[in-house]
Amino acid sequence: VLLDSNGTEIIPYGRYLKIYDDFISGFSRTLSNTHLWGVIDINGNEIIKEGTFNKIWPIKNDYSSIVVERDRIRYEIPFAVLEKLQEELKVRGEITTSVEQYLNYKEYLQQDFLESGEVTLTREELQN
Repeated sequence: VLLDSNGTEIIPYGRYLKIYDDFISGFSRTLSNTHLWGVIDINGNEIIKEGTFNKIWPIKNDYSSIVVERDRIRYEIPFAVLEKLQEELKVRGEITTSVEQYLNYKEYLQQDFLESGEVTLTREELQN
């Protein structure tokens, strides 16, 4: 069971086999009862859907990214990407941008962050 600060249930008992990482930087890895990995935010919203990746590794010590694995290939996903997905969920009520679209923009995201100190990737850029 995951409760908010008022004691209201956010995630019911049995929804996940395990919730990992104690919501470091507002995100936590999950392992479902069918052994599928995902990522949720502090409000229980599914940011990376279960089964998108074969494995999600522990959140890095510097709290800047997570490492995911699919078909024996590892990808590093910056928290800025998770925050973009979270913002899309708030604005649109759903996440329509796939993590794969963000992975394709990894170099762009890294360069953008280095130059500006923040990620400024727009929805239009993701759709191209």
